[in-house]
Amino acid sequence: MQKGGFLIEFHTSSFFPERWFDLVILLRTDNTPLYDRLVIRKYNKHKIDENISCEIMCVTRDEVYESYKKEIILELKSNNE
Repeated sequence: MQKGGFLIEFHTSSFFPERWFDLVILLRTDNTPLYDRLVIRKYNKHKIDENISCEIMCVTRDEVYESYKKEIILELKSNNE
């Protein structure tokens, strides 16, 4: 990681040290496309409900903003694959 040039994709962020990143991209999805994606992936009802609830409650967003400086966070919509 010290050499740089890496891309890390993960669904949680709080355990990664801020010094690792020049940019943190936060992908957000509206609930309708998110629900449709999870149904297509054959997630069970509990997992779908959990994911939708996390998005509604901004769980990942809040974690990112609590873990990193606002200046390095880029929040993007990801409603289309």
